[in-house]
Amino acid sequence: MAKIIVKKKTTKTRKKKNEEKTTKGLIAVLSILLVIGVGAYYFKDNIGVDRSNTDRNPIDEPTETAAGEPAIGEPSEETPIPEEPSVTVVRTEETPKPAPEKAPEPQQPVSQKTETQQTPKPERRPDTKTNPITPQIKTEEKQLFFVRYSESTESVEIVPVIRRISYESSPLTQTLNTLLYGPNVSELSRNLVTMIPDKTKILSIKINTGIATINFNEAFMFNSNGREGTEAQLAQIVYTATQFPTVSAVQFLIEGEKKTYMPDGSYIELPLSRSSF
Repeated sequence: MAKIIVKKKTTKTRKKKNEEKTTKGLIAVLSILLVIGVGAYYFKDNIGVDRSNTDRNPIDEPTETAAGEPAIGEPSEETPIPEEPSVTVVRTEETPKPAPEKAPEPQQPVSQKTETQQTPKPERRPDTKTNPITPQIKTEEKQLFFVRYSESTESVEIVPVIRRISYESSPLTQTLNTLLYGPNVSELSRNLVTMIPDKTKILSIKINTGIATINFNEAFMFNSNGREGTEAQLAQIVYTATQFPTVSAVQFLIEGEKKTYMPDGSYIELPLSRSSF
C-alpha cells in the first residue's frame, strides 16, 4: 500500500511542475511582447516616424469596444478611409498614314505634225489700240473762188480756180479751209486775191435739207475793203460751198449766233445762194 501512495504523489508533483513551467513560459512570452510594444512606442515618439494610413494593416489597428477600449478588426473614428484613386483614360487617335504618291504616268511624245494639227494657230487681228487703223485719204478736184479787181472799171469779179483737195471724211470742210488760206503763187500772178479777212476760222459746219450752216469766228465780221469787200467775201463762201450737190444755200453764223447785218450793212440773216449776188 505504501508504494502505491508514493507513486500517486510523484505523478501529482510532475503535473504541478509542468503547470508551473507552462505558466512561467507564458509570463516570459508576455513580458517579451510587452517589452517590444513599449520599445516600439518609445521609438515612434522620439524619432517621429509616422506610419501612413496606406501602410497600416486594418487588422493590426485597434478599434474601440463598448467600454471605450480598442477592439481588434474594427476601424477607429480617427483613422481616415483612403479614397479610391481616380483613373483618367486618355485615348490617343492614330494619325492616318499618308497615301503613297503615285508615280507620274509617262507621257507619250507628240510629234510636231500632230501637235500642229490639234492646235491651229489663231488668226491675228489688228490691234486698234497699239496699231490704229489709218483712215483712207481721198483726193478730189474742187473749185476755189477768188476775186480779181479791175482798177480801170473798179469792178470785182469772182474767178474760180481748180485745186486738188485731199480729205478724210468731209470734203466741204476741207475745201472751205483751203479757201481761207488764200491764193497760191501761180494764182497771185494772175492777179487773184481773197477778200476774206485774215484770222478767219470755221468753228463748225452742218448740212440740213440743202442748207449749209457755217459758224465763223468773230474775225469774219470785219472787212477793211468796205461793203464791196464784204459782198465779195460772202460770195466766195457761197460759190465754193454750193458746188457740192448737197448744198444749195449758206446760213452764216458768227460765234454760234445768227446776225441780221454785217457791220457795213450786208444782209446775212437768211440763207444766201448764188442768186443773192
